[in-house]
Amino acid sequence: MEQEDFIKRQIDQLGRVLVKVLAGLTGLDASGQSGESIETIDLMLKNELDIDLDTLLSMPEDKFIMTLQTSGNWSHGNAEMLADIMFILAEEGDFSRAMVPRQEKLYKHALAVYQYVDRTCLTYSFERQRKLEKIKSIFLHGS
Repeated sequence: MEQEDFIKRQIDQLGRVLVKVLAGLTGLDASGQSGESIETIDLMLKNELDIDLDTLLSMPEDKFIMTLQTSGNWSHGNAEMLADIMFILAEEGDFSRAMVPRQEKLYKHALAVYQYVDRTCLTYSFERQRKLEKIKSIFLHGS
């Protein structure tokens, strides 16, 4: 049992590294390239979940969670990786004033996923808690 927990933690860490690598490769961490990054992520979501980012973001948060649960690839790790990607898009995106509502949706959907994972996952994550608190602070204080 302890060996399985160790392996699960290692796989989760690998997933987080892959999110960061994906962010780097798609240009999420480079200014001015967020449009290309979003297109790449849209394509990946279309291939994996047969749905695009705009459709996911247009759903209410509770329906969004239910949609993800019905996909064949749902797991706490995959859910948290998707939340990480949305969080990175919201944080690093080069949003003009017209895009601010999209940024807010990205944060809200990431928050919904983080909260769901936090409630249902047996593994506590300091990183997840940090992101939860940061998003809550953004909505509470506006920064």
